Amino acid sequence: MLMTVDHAAALARFNVLAERYSGRFEPMAPFPWWVLGLVTNFAAPLFWFASGVSLGLFERGMRGRADAGLSLTKIILVRAGLLLLLDAFVISPLWAPLLRLKVFYTFDMLSSLGLSLALLAGLRFLPRRALGVLGLVLIVGFEALRAALPAGLREAGGFWLAVWLDHVGGSHPVVSFPVLGWLGLLLLGYAFAVAALRPTWRSPGRWVWIGGLLLTSWAVLRWSRGYGNLDVPIPETGFVEFLTMTKGPPSLTFLLFNLGLAALAYAGVLLWETRGGGRIWSALGDLGRAALFVYLVHLVLYKVIAWGTHRAIHDYEVIRFVITWTIGITVLVPLARWYRKLKMSYRKSVLKYL
Repeated sequence: MLMTVDHAAALARFNVLAERYSGRFEPMAPFPWWVLGLVTNFAAPLFWFASGVSLGLFERGMRGRADAGLSLTKIILVRAGLLLLLDAFVISPLWAPLLRLKVFYTFDMLSSLGLSLALLAGLRFLPRRALGVLGLVLIVGFEALRAALPAGLREAGGFWLAVWLDHVGGSHPVVSFPVLGWLGLLLLGYAFAVAALRPTWRSPGRWVWIGGLLLTSWAVLRWSRGYGNLDVPIPETGFVEFLTMTKGPPSLTFLLFNLGLAALAYAGVLLWETRGGGRIWSALGDLGRAALFVYLVHLVLYKVIAWGTHRAIHDYEVIRFVITWTIGITVLVPLARWYRKLKMSYRKSVLKYL
């Protein structure tokens, strides 16, 4: 849901920017849209963590089959290859605003996730606890790893080194999601998957405690202005500057802050579930169970809608953005529900890779 808000704004040329990127200097969004961008920022870290959890639960469901290990490895590798192909030939061209198509490849989220899944196909044979520890080490130690590389090597490494460690904007191909900056979340989610089913992890109070711990850690690091910040200077000052952190490549403070917010949001969801839930929770479930389908379709959908609203109400950008997102999400939820039912009806088809 949050991803659709962010991407609808980007395709409609409406600024909700509330994060920084190395080598890319853009003005922050004005209030209250900066606050909206700050909230939508936790979509990316949550997506990576949830992808790991989803795959871990999928593996658990395959236990007992004689060929489970081989089948899962095949599924992971095929899915990884599909993500790389989709990003190169479908997603990258769609990122140009309105109805234009971008001619340059961007190593974006699906490319990074695809390469990370290929790594996970081998790493998953490690004990779950070891995999979780490795994920934490990557999350905490990513900045140290970048700093340890000699400057000459980083400059000479170009695109292929950036794929692993850096955010490169303004040159081609662009790298938006360096693998080692995000892989830790995938590994941590995969290691956590089995524990996620235990009743003790379905307690809202536990997630409030986790969210508070993450946000406290964030506040200490952010206040120190030292390790974990990866700051890119911007002209804003005060609390806007304090809360605007580096996403590309992801700083530790960016991840802690957004995972902390996600933990508190999840606590709210669990509490809501105990009180009966509602239509909104059902819609979120439909979107989440068809994540890749939603990712692909929402870009096409919002691209077309943004073009139409841009032509119809060009001078009213707030109204244009709100209408664009509202129409898109109204269409997207039933489409996701339809696709999920289709996938359930053809469990052994190629749809299982998507």
